Amino acid sequence: RLTFFQNWYDNGAPVNFWFSGFYFPPAFLTGALQNFARRNGHAIDTVDFDYEVRNTEPTEAPEHGCFIYGMFLEGARWNEKISELDTQHPKQLLASMPTVFCIAAKTEDIKAKWGEDVITSGDPFYKCRVYKTSARRGVLATTGHSTNFVFYLRIPTAKDQSFWIKRGLSLIHISEPTRLLSISYAVFCLKKKKKK
Repeated sequence: RLTFFQNWYDNGAPVNFWFSGFYFPPAFLTGALQNFARRNGHAIDTVDFDYEVRNTEPTEAPEHGCFIYGMFLEGARWNEKISELDTQHPKQLLASMPTVFCIAAKTEDIKAKWGEDVITSGDPFYKCRVYKTSARRGVLATTGHSTNFVFYLRIPTAKDQSFWIKRGLSLIHISEPTRLLSISYAVFCLKKKKKK
């Protein structure tokens, strides 16, 4: 995480942002929308994200929006051959999600492209919840945000949303091994500090 932010500080904003590296990811997404709104003279409540899952790594920063990576699918996997959600392989708990292009656009343009209900219902996509951890629960913080829920990501699928809902599909912002490693490292540092 420190290396990611140090590189950002030294070399400027990266092309692809490591989403799991953010402590408060909603702020990053809000910032990307605000940049788009200010640049184009739109009110912030008239813009939103459209999404595109990329099977290849981006080489240039987008004009509107941002690229993010570092999320994990729980209850499904991304099938690069058909570019949509697919059932997990046997004994697969988490599957890496490829880079997601969060395309900042006017809400009315997104609705014109995908249908009036795309923002609220998610159709024709799967409206996937993104959580910080696999616990899938949290409390309402003083900021008005959940301590665990991050945002909804619309992912292409040929199946009905009900199919994925019954499978309990969600995206995890940070994998459990990474979280446990972070906690272990923090405990190690505290013990080391106490010895001094």
